[in-house]
Amino acid sequence: LETIAVEINDTSDSTLLIYSEGFTNEQKFLTSQFPEIKSILFNKSDPQLFAAETLGINSSNKRFKKITRLNPNQKLVFSARPRGDVQKIFLLLEPTQFQSVLPAFRYHGGNKFQYVNFISSLEALNNASQLLDFENSSVTLSERLSQNIRSKKITSLEGIIQRSMLHDWLLLEIIKQAGIRSANIDGMTGTLKFQRNSCTKRNLPMQKINSNWINS
Repeated sequence: LETIAVEINDTSDSTLLIYSEGFTNEQKFLTSQFPEIKSILFNKSDPQLFAAETLGINSSNKRFKKITRLNPNQKLVFSARPRGDVQKIFLLLEPTQFQSVLPAFRYHGGNKFQYVNFISSLEALNNASQLLDFENSSVTLSERLSQNIRSKKITSLEGIIQRSMLHDWLLLEIIKQAGIRSANIDGMTGTLKFQRNSCTKRNLPMQKINSNWINS
């Protein structure tokens, strides 16, 4: 959430937040910091209809129909325009919802918008090739994890969040037992700042997913 807040900071007045009911607390956290954010609850209806309505495509089509009724004999070239008050669209959804909602928004919005996915988008993936569905969109992902994916050290993404957390927890336990007082660690869940007898702090960067990660 802190990483997403940093991403929103410079474009809060042109940010659209799409969230499912299970992420209401996260939505409140972000809108309390940035009251100007536009946020819409995903109602689990047809993702295509939801995206068309949210992006203003349906409104654009209705305006065109009104114009053509005024002069039905004139042929007009028309392409529905998505809303112009939004630059970035943040998706805070259940893991399985990304596979239908993100393509629906891309279908109606084309390349006009920048898409940022919550880390929950990684939880429903089984293998690295499925990351291609998120190409050119961003997600909170550690540098070390993305490097392991690019180098093919990691090909299975099943349970990757839990596995990464367990990896870092075990690593911190080893550091504690070694008597180390403080350390900066390149962990699987992010950059970890370890300080003995206090909570370890994590910095998680935002990365744009590239097809070269899989195809190289």
